[in-house]
Amino acid sequence: MKKNLFFAVAIMAAMLFTSCITVCHDPENPLDRPGQVSFTGTVGGTATRVSGTQWTPGDAIGVFALTAPVLDGNDIFEGATNRRFTTSTATGHFLPATESDIIRFPVAGTTLHFVAYYPHSTAVTGAFGLPINVTTQHPQRSIDVLRAVGTGTNTASNVTLPFQRQMSQVIINVTASDVLTLDGLVVSIEGLARQGTLNLVNSTMTSLTNTGAIQTIVTPGATALAATSTSILFPTQDFGDAIVRFTLGTYEWIWDDIDTQTLGAGYSHAYTVHLSGTSRSAVQSSNATITPWQPGVGGDGGTIHRDPNLGIVGGLTTVSFDETGGTIPISVTADVGLAWTATAQPGQNWLRTLSGGTGDGTFTIEADPNTGGPRTATVTVTAAGVRQPIIITVTQDKDPAAIQSLVFNETFGTPASGVNTLIANYTGWVTTTDFNSQASVTFVGTITGAGGQVDVRLGTGVASSSGHYPGASGGGNVLFSATNGGTLWINNIYVCGTRNLLLSFGTNQSSAIVSVAYSYSDGVTSSNWYSIPFTKTIPDGVTSEWGLVGPLPIHLPSGTTNVSLRFTALPVSFGARIDDVTIITYDTPNGGC
Repeated sequence: MKKNLFFAVAIMAAMLFTSCITVCHDPENPLDRPGQVSFTGTVGGTATRVSGTQWTPGDAIGVFALTAPVLDGNDIFEGATNRRFTTSTATGHFLPATESDIIRFPVAGTTLHFVAYYPHSTAVTGAFGLPINVTTQHPQRSIDVLRAVGTGTNTASNVTLPFQRQMSQVIINVTASDVLTLDGLVVSIEGLARQGTLNLVNSTMTSLTNTGAIQTIVTPGATALAATSTSILFPTQDFGDAIVRFTLGTYEWIWDDIDTQTLGAGYSHAYTVHLSGTSRSAVQSSNATITPWQPGVGGDGGTIHRDPNLGIVGGLTTVSFDETGGTIPISVTADVGLAWTATAQPGQNWLRTLSGGTGDGTFTIEADPNTGGPRTATVTVTAAGVRQPIIITVTQDKDPAAIQSLVFNETFGTPASGVNTLIANYTGWVTTTDFNSQASVTFVGTITGAGGQVDVRLGTGVASSSGHYPGASGGGNVLFSATNGGTLWINNIYVCGTRNLLLSFGTNQSSAIVSVAYSYSDGVTSSNWYSIPFTKTIPDGVTSEWGLVGPLPIHLPSGTTNVSLRFTALPVSFGARIDDVTIITYDTPNGGC
């Protein structure tokens, strides 16, 4: 009797063991009961995941349950949208994260279809778009996006999800010479998208935007002069468009002649480069196959030369002269044997540079005495192989005896309260000048990409320039469209033979929103517009902050009689405004002005 009982127990245990080989439900666990869907996630045919070799406990996937094979929003089963399933083991067995995430098969034999992705995100849009940002590469499992489709019935409620990688991997195997160690190497990739959206319906990538630096994951190699850079990037991009920057302390190399290669989803593209401080020579290609990624086309980056060291002692970027002029020595640091030159801005005959040099050295900036108003120019220091020249801004005070002339000033008058008058219809201009007349001036304003014009309106409160900078007129100002932006042309300002002008104006927006250019031709049909760069910021947390921009230098060729201005504004909340457009000069006007 005992023998028979022993065999019965053994048979029952064997049956129970056999039934759990595929999946064994725990009736005490409300998240794991018969009839409830669970998943086994595989990548490349094995229960592995992402950038490592196994799923990590706590990994979460998002699941959509469907009554038809296509995810289109019309066949969602019982509201099962973006349900969160997690695994507590490294084998990829996923259960619902909470009871509200449970998906139950309806009746025996009913087939459900599933679309799943990793990692789970609450930011999935109603159009089934998964936003992805690869700016931060660590941890890479958070950006190694996967997608799977599968089917199942309640006769076998555990559903296998064969995940496919949606991103691309780039491996750069780095070796070096002429340095002691690659410890501390930083590798960044520039020129490729940092943000995009995966369409979970069909695995396409859209809205690839925000190009900028992506700092890769760098791991030490087998020796001190070897390292590996790993990055996960958006597919469909041409890696040949990228610039790869290698930084090691004060050393820097730039790889910008990469062969054209389209990055493939699910593929690892391996490259080999050699960093040298003294040469650029060919090395053998060594393409790596990274599993479980599929091997993609890579290449040999060759030996990347370091940007030569060129700098100004103390990081000096501005120098100033008084009205008497004179000379100022500038000390340069450079690699031994590196020849460099210093060049004054063309057309600024009052400014000269004396000599260049090789290696560490000194050059001199010389300015003539100034008999006019304040002036600004630049000196540029360059050397062979240096990609970013050094630019020094040179300013000189005005001659105290120089007489300032008002070439042009427009305050936009005082429009009627509550009336928004288009530029073409406005008659309340208040234009002043020290010259005989500015009767030839015309004003034109258009809204970018739309009909209509920008307008002049009375500014009150924060919409008024009054009290925000010295000489602010308040009253009327020009408002650009908040939705479309726009452009204001002020054409045919008479300069009476003066060539060195200084422009200023008030605005409530930053230089990222408002820009200005000038032309010394007819101002509208001519293409010779010259941008006038300036910097104006808005304090954090402030919607708009009025401020005075300038004085901004305008240099005209001899014989110019008129100049035109072009103000352009981008769309911005509440619209951009300008006021108090003023041009002065310290040049002596021609007779008869």
